[in-house]
Amino acid sequence: MDAIRSDLREDREGTLLRLGVRVRDADSCEPIENAIVDVWHCDALGTYSGFESASTGGGGPAGGAGGSTRSDDETYLRGAQATNSDGIVEFRTIYPGWYPGRTTHIHLKVHLDRRTVLTSQLFTNRDIDAKVYAREPYAQDSGRDTFNDTDGIYAGSGELTLSMQGEAVRGVITLDVERG
Repeated sequence: MDAIRSDLREDREGTLLRLGVRVRDADSCEPIENAIVDVWHCDALGTYSGFESASTGGGGPAGGAGGSTRSDDETYLRGAQATNSDGIVEFRTIYPGWYPGRTTHIHLKVHLDRRTVLTSQLFTNRDIDAKVYAREPYAQDSGRDTFNDTDGIYAGSGELTLSMQGEAVRGVITLDVERG
C-alpha cells in the first residue's frame, strides 16, 4: 500500500466522508504548501487496520502511537497527502464508527520538513452522528457509551464543520500550526 493517497476506503463499508483539512501558519495565517497530513481512524464497527485483534475487544488502540503492536498488515482508513498551494488536502474515506470509552474521532498528524508539528484528533458532532449511525453498517453497533461531552480527550478546537451532501458527509477544518 502506498501511504500517500486520497482514497482511504479500500474494502470498508460505510457512509462516504469527504474530509478537507487546511493547514496554515499559526503566526501569519498563510497556507502551508507541502505539509504532510496523515490521518487514520476506525471503521464503521470500531476496528482499526493494523490492530484488528486489539480492536475487537473494544477500546481500540490509536493505531500508530507508541506501545501498540501491529497484529495484521491491513491498511484501510489510513493515509497521508501533501497540502496544495492553498494548504489543503482532501481525503475520501468513510465516516468513522466508535468503540467503547471514546467518542467518534479521527487521528491526525501534520508534518513539516520531516518533523511532526501537530498530533491531534478530529471530532464529529452528535447531530450528524445520529443520521449516519441510523444506517447500516453502523446500526449493527448499538450501545454507544461515550460522546464529546463525556470523552476526556475531546477538544472543541478539533471539531469538524460537518454537513450532509446527499448520502455523503462533508467535514472540513482549518489547523494552524507552528513552523518551529
